[in-house]
Amino acid sequence: MATNKKSGKINLFAWIGWAISLAVIAGMAYLVPFGDIIRSLSLADPLYFFLAFLATAANLALRGKRWAMLFLPKYKVSVVDASAAVNVGLAVNGVLPGKVGEFVRVALGVRMFNTGYAFTTVTLIGDRLLDALTLLLFLGLSILALPSFAEISPANSDIAELVSPEALVDVIWSMSAMSILLLLLIIGLMIAPVRNFILKFIKALPIVGKVVSSKADHVFSELNEALTAFRRLNIVVSVSLQSILVWLVLAIGTYLLSFGFEGLEMNFLQALVITSISIASAAIPSAPGAWGIFEAGTVLAIRMLNIQCDDSTAIAFAFAMHFAQYLAVMGGGIVMMFVSGISKNELRNLIRNPKAGNAD
Repeated sequence: MATNKKSGKINLFAWIGWAISLAVIAGMAYLVPFGDIIRSLSLADPLYFFLAFLATAANLALRGKRWAMLFLPKYKVSVVDASAAVNVGLAVNGVLPGKVGEFVRVALGVRMFNTGYAFTTVTLIGDRLLDALTLLLFLGLSILALPSFAEISPANSDIAELVSPEALVDVIWSMSAMSILLLLLIIGLMIAPVRNFILKFIKALPIVGKVVSSKADHVFSELNEALTAFRRLNIVVSVSLQSILVWLVLAIGTYLLSFGFEGLEMNFLQALVITSISIASAAIPSAPGAWGIFEAGTVLAIRMLNIQCDDSTAIAFAFAMHFAQYLAVMGGGIVMMFVSGISKNELRNLIRNPKAGNAD
């Protein structure tokens, strides 16, 4: 009964999320004739769409390699296994709301790598921290290329009003706050006195302390071991460079895709800005796969950069860019399920209860 209720809640949130997506997309179609958007898509060169798809596939492979590096030096995780967990987790995020895929990714990692739940969770936090810090770096550099918000005229575009520059600034501040908190958490757990203080505090809590006291020592031991990678300068440098490469590859895909749309011209720096802003916009709590929000953020970025093109071309480009990435993520997830022998029933069970069978 409890499992059915949990499954029902997931389905409800999924339908709400997709409703949000449809509402945003309907808003775009209201402001810009849908036929014009379809016409712009039909005129796009499919070759460049395919190149953007390949760039996303390369991005996913690099993400798997980076995550595998965070298990060093205690565990030697194969890039294929790490990529499988990453791809399947992202595919789940593309269908369900609430970042359920992150929990599925950790659960798959525990099973496939034979690691502890706490250990694997810390590596995931570190992996996401690297993503956030790299995007913030690119967004910071992007500001140098952006005109003042005061220069953005509503007359340039009706569709850009769906996501305001101020909303984007709020997202950037939220990402910054999240990054700082994650960084402080990792640094704090790396310091033995801080770690011991947190452990004692948890054990001293009424009721909760008694429940977790039997496992707390083991969990904190796992946490300490998981942080070993962050104490190794060579590993930190390697994963940081890998993070930059992860997002540069995706920006290359954005840049190549622009060649497929007549009347849309951008340089690589602008493509990097658009990639950064679209991903940052997708961080807004929204629908599975960030449909609608991603497109609005992409169009906003195009307008903020004063790239000259009509709204239908900008929206068509945003949809093509998003679909290339979405297709790669969903296709990669399905392929990796087959390669790693993950059945649909196993995945369904992990979605309902990610910690099922966890030894921690």
